[in-house]
Amino acid sequence: MTGLRPYPRQGLAVWLCFFKAAAGFSRRVICTKTYAPNQHVLCAGLKIRRRDCAHCNELSGPMTPETKELKPAICVIGSGPGGLAVAAAAGARDVPTVLIEKGRMGGESLNRSSIPAQALIAAAERINAFRGGEPFGIKTQRVTVDFGAVHAHVRDVVDTLAPNAARERMTGLGVQVIEGTARFTDPYTVAVGDLTVKARRFVISTGSIPVIPAIPGLFNTPYLTEESVFNLAEIPRHLIVIGAGATGLELAQVFRRLGSEVTVLDAARP
Repeated sequence: MTGLRPYPRQGLAVWLCFFKAAAGFSRRVICTKTYAPNQHVLCAGLKIRRRDCAHCNELSGPMTPETKELKPAICVIGSGPGGLAVAAAAGARDVPTVLIEKGRMGGESLNRSSIPAQALIAAAERINAFRGGEPFGIKTQRVTVDFGAVHAHVRDVVDTLAPNAARERMTGLGVQVIEGTARFTDPYTVAVGDLTVKARRFVISTGSIPVIPAIPGLFNTPYLTEESVFNLAEIPRHLIVIGAGATGLELAQVFRRLGSEVTVLDAARP
């Protein structure tokens, strides 16, 4: 039995494809095609990879300058840790996947938040260990901090980890990476410039941005956020941290160890 065979439910069509295996016998792949916009291709077979199905390759093949529409099984928006994990796992299993990122690959965690914070914490811990060595019989001269070198260390850590989130790595896993801002045009379609992506499932992994509190006069002050603070090239003489949550206290401790005077402000509790 070859060719097109109607499937009795939801207007699906079952495509029966036959491939010659190296051992000399044929294997059958059932490729279930749907015409509904919220569904896509589902392949099943005996160890036949999705790339062996001509119909799936037609929908998820390489993107060319003439490509105006992609129809992957999964579309991931955002290349932070969550987005990269989903896209990498799907791509490694031959699931047609598109990853959309408008900024630097790796997202906020790699470039502006978690990784820079951990690198800065590691430097501050070492400085603090030198200062606290006397009870253990370790005496040192006055410890000085070259904050420019500390900043370079933070950027080096980010640059070292960047290849793990690089476009080339994701492409090697079979993920199509699109640079640009995604916007939904309907429940099943995302537009990125002139390109449209119709996917069966969307994973929104866009991260978050700091919320600036409505404090009178704040916008007239050169304030920092948990993103921009890691771009400082010089150590601040006095740092005021607004918020005594985990992130605020973490930054306060780090900059105090690095040599800044630090004041922590928090909302009064009734």
